[in-house]
Amino acid sequence: MHTMSRRLPATDTSRIDRRTALVAVGTVAVGGGGLLSLAGQAHAEVSMDRFTVDDASFEAEQITPELVVDLRYGYDAGTEAVSAVRFGLVVGGDEIASERLDTSRAVFEGQTGLTGRLTDSSAWDASDFAVGVGESVTRDVSVRVVFEVLDRSDSVLVSDTASDTATVRISHPEESAWSATIGGVGEIRNAESD
Repeated sequence: MHTMSRRLPATDTSRIDRRTALVAVGTVAVGGGGLLSLAGQAHAEVSMDRFTVDDASFEAEQITPELVVDLRYGYDAGTEAVSAVRFGLVVGGDEIASERLDTSRAVFEGQTGLTGRLTDSSAWDASDFAVGVGESVTRDVSVRVVFEVLDRSDSVLVSDTASDTATVRISHPEESAWSATIGGVGEIRNAESD
């Protein structure tokens, strides 16, 4: 699993345009929304744009599928003290990549990216993305992203998830394992003149 940690800028509040993400050659965008009431009058709200994972097709003997996700998100924790935001990329039931961004900002909009191999999930093995000559396979891949806003004790103030399923199809470049060829050179001659 790939884990990364970095610090959010202290003063940047500019809006960032949506970016695309790829599952090999497919596209991913992230989304969802959530609201959580906290103690007293405070509340926190998180949001992500829509979430879709496009299907992908490959012509190969075997592939190593990698999911690349660019996430756009926002949150408002009101008066609550925030210490970090955390993102997770889940395939099957396993987290294959995560990132933690340290911040003290109560309100923020931004974007980040996660990358992970599908085979880092216990749901998939390298042999699941290999095909024999003349064969093809189709795999339905369940993908989920998790977004959490954390307080100073690393407890979750508010969170959101979004999920989708993508189909990965692999076809072997050769149509058949059986073939026959013949060739050579010939001429016609008079058999009586020999």
